Amino acid sequence: MPSEKISIVVVDDHPVILHGVKSILERCGDMKVIGEADDGRAGLDMIASMQPDVAILDVALGELSGIDLIPQVNRKTVLVIYSAHDNMDYIQQAFQSGAKGYVLKVDPMQELAAAIREVHAGRIYLSSSIAPGDFDKLLKNQ
Repeated sequence: MPSEKISIVVVDDHPVILHGVKSILERCGDMKVIGEADDGRAGLDMIASMQPDVAILDVALGELSGIDLIPQVNRKTVLVIYSAHDNMDYIQQAFQSGAKGYVLKVDPMQELAAAIREVHAGRIYLSSSIAPGDFDKLLKNQ
């Protein structure tokens, strides 16, 4: 019997990103995007009502940041930050707030899928574009 697909909610304030992420992830046989939101409040409500396995949040969501939302999300949903920002302060804040993954938008799309699989399996994930030494420092501060 095949295992259930990883359910995902995507929260990003750019419609092209929402559409692109959904299209690409749904081509993965083990994932299903069950919701999309274009701002932080709507995303938080959607995550609370749908309780996906994984939520993908942008750092910049208008009035709220994805990092600000992390503590408000139920612990059943694992969070991945998907961002254009490679700033170590953002990355550290995201992990300290409870995110389990951080992927850069400049990375190949398959990296986001890999991150989803890793965090869903209970591991942390940091973009391969971020220097390994930075990752080690980040882990020491956890």
